Amino acid sequence: MRGREELVLRCAQRRAKELGGLSKEGYQELLLAVRSDVDSFVSTASERAFARLVSALERYEADGEDDDLLDDDEYLKARKRRFDALELACKAALEEDPGCLDARLVRVLVADMDAPELLDALLKLDAENAERIREHAEAGRARRAARGSEGPEGVGVGTEGVAPDEAEGDAGAPDAWDDVGLRPALRVRDAAARACINTTHFRLARDLCSTLLDAAPSDCLGARHTLEIVCARLEDEPAFDKLQARFSHAGSAWSHLMHALLLYKLDRMGAARRALQGYSTLCEGGAFALLRPAFVDSYLPDRPEAAPNSFAESMMAVAEADPVIVDAPDFVAWAQSQPGIVESARRFADERGYDW
Repeated sequence: MRGREELVLRCAQRRAKELGGLSKEGYQELLLAVRSDVDSFVSTASERAFARLVSALERYEADGEDDDLLDDDEYLKARKRRFDALELACKAALEEDPGCLDARLVRVLVADMDAPELLDALLKLDAENAERIREHAEAGRARRAARGSEGPEGVGVGTEGVAPDEAEGDAGAPDAWDDVGLRPALRVRDAAARACINTTHFRLARDLCSTLLDAAPSDCLGARHTLEIVCARLEDEPAFDKLQARFSHAGSAWSHLMHALLLYKLDRMGAARRALQGYSTLCEGGAFALLRPAFVDSYLPDRPEAAPNSFAESMMAVAEADPVIVDAPDFVAWAQSQPGIVESARRFADERGYDW
């Protein structure tokens, strides 16, 4: 989450509505002024609560910068201390504004819950704004039908710099992500969809992701990545191909890896080998991430940004898809037996100084 920038947008859009009648140029000037000193523009309880949470998340990230230097026991102790600090920050934010959905979401994510309990808590949060998301999704499907096309969509592009009257946030707006006030609800639904993967509720994950993509087609949260995992698990190649076309075949570690897994599960071994080689070649450290999966910590509150096909993406893709990969128990062994895969993984490990 780009928390600081989102705080800027919240303050700028609220101030613009107070002033009324701002031109595009006027709004841009306001946006620059808020960005230069956002703290001086924070004035409502919801903004103060969100500002508290943003600062806490920034401290959480800064405190974890040296985690790679810690052994397992030290890491777990440091992680618990950081989670405890976030819990206290969420409590303080909710005292300021009991309706701060992002604070409620983070509080759920740092709680000591098992996977089914976590999913239940997230679905309860999601239900509070389900109707608003549904309205956006229905409007999005109507626009797509009128356009007579299933793609392509823009990827990860919103309209953050436009004036509020151009991104009203009602169900007729082009993208729910443009409504900065609805973003917390979209983050909750995205987290719930990912939690479905860990509890084998794949069809529910498909439904949650589909409504997210219809409501917010820019997909700034990466719901398409979760949906790619679902398509592989359900062996739904038409849906997978349709999703790739919808996003102009913009490849990622998720799409490349899940394509290989999908074809493997469909027993199309020649195509699966080519897809696996593509994943290994196109995704930095892809073979290493698959053969030596690493622990990936909880996303707080949403999936971290990473360059397309980077090693960070490779690690996240493997970690998120673990329940699906485990469901195809011979996949990793088969991948390891393919020419060049182990060599690619070892070469990457040598270059990075990682253990093999």
